[in-house]
Amino acid sequence: MNQTDYMTVGTVRNDGSIKGNGKGVYSLIIRHDGSIQETGLLEADSISFICHGNGNVMYGVSETKDFSGLNGSGGGVIAFIRNSDGTLSLLDRSISYGSRPCYLTMTQSGRYLLVANHGSHTTVTCSYQKKEDGSYELVRGFDESSVAVFALKKDGSFDRLCDLVKMEGKGYWCHGGGQSTSHIHCVIEKNGTVIVCNRGTDEIAVMKLDENTGKLTPVEIFHVHAGYAPRHAVFHPSLPVIYVIFENYPAVGIYEIRKDDTLQLKRIIGTMEDSFYLCHPLPLHEKRHADVDEVNTCAMMNHRLPMGSQLQVTHDGKILFVSSRLYSSVGCITSYGIDASGDLHLQHVNPMPGSDIRGFGLDEKNRILAAGIMDRNRIVLFSYDDSIRLQETHQHYDLAAPSCIIF
Repeated sequence: MNQTDYMTVGTVRNDGSIKGNGKGVYSLIIRHDGSIQETGLLEADSISFICHGNGNVMYGVSETKDFSGLNGSGGGVIAFIRNSDGTLSLLDRSISYGSRPCYLTMTQSGRYLLVANHGSHTTVTCSYQKKEDGSYELVRGFDESSVAVFALKKDGSFDRLCDLVKMEGKGYWCHGGGQSTSHIHCVIEKNGTVIVCNRGTDEIAVMKLDENTGKLTPVEIFHVHAGYAPRHAVFHPSLPVIYVIFENYPAVGIYEIRKDDTLQLKRIIGTMEDSFYLCHPLPLHEKRHADVDEVNTCAMMNHRLPMGSQLQVTHDGKILFVSSRLYSSVGCITSYGIDASGDLHLQHVNPMPGSDIRGFGLDEKNRILAAGIMDRNRIVLFSYDDSIRLQETHQHYDLAAPSCIIF
């Protein structure tokens, strides 16, 4: 390590489909010798995803259904400050205007916060309807999934809700496979172009953000392969390209953003290689390279096939890392080289010391990757070199249910 660096970690608790015993948001410091020390804790409920704001302001989603204290009223978002001494202070909190928010991002301008309300697999949830005076009121009913747009004040606190875009439908695995209704899992923005991954409907939505009003305008609904369940997306830092990880299929989709903001699929590349399966075999009767229509439904539903979790591109646009969960064996993080056209070239499939790999963080300055091993309640540090192969540093920190890590 060249110098000390801070990690901010979101953790989750037991709540239906979410397993864990996390207490909130942690601030950790990696010292010169690679050791990890806790410097702060902001107690909060099931902070499954966090992101940077302006300056030392950060944001997190509370992936719950009772953030306001009323059961069924939906999840929440928090704004907090990471102080210079590594401690954390709450700045603001708000309902998310939807159930189980699971992703959020601040827009490039710093004026808005976009929140993905995933919804849950149960039927009694919350719905927010707009009234004549422009405010929103709670109507309890069937679950819904939505994108909320919050205007931000200059200090980073929440100003008002500008828009709430709901998405409906169902996907290929609509009979008990997590696609019985819409489930938005990711929302990202660049130059006013908003990309929304809907794992429940096998769709990627493209929208435009009005910088003056905070309103979203639909551009396109792109349908991916049936049953793939797009989970997370990331922009290439300089090319008109996005990369999408699928939750129900071990692959990454490469999509070009055309001048009219519509998407064009370039190709789909796998996250696994034969050598990985030889070392970490799947149970019998699993089909690895089959089309999704041929995959055994029970195997998919029991999480015995690789499930994409998260992906990140380095700031220079040369490396893509992708994490996958594989509950029947071990999880992995796949590393790709990115060429000048934005195409991917699989370099290594790096096995992890655990099966449930949700989030990971990159310290590009020191070439450190911190992986959250949910089923081991542990954060493990890896180093990487020009070959993009991850090497375990033998430094770790035990922490309950680490779901998201950022430097």
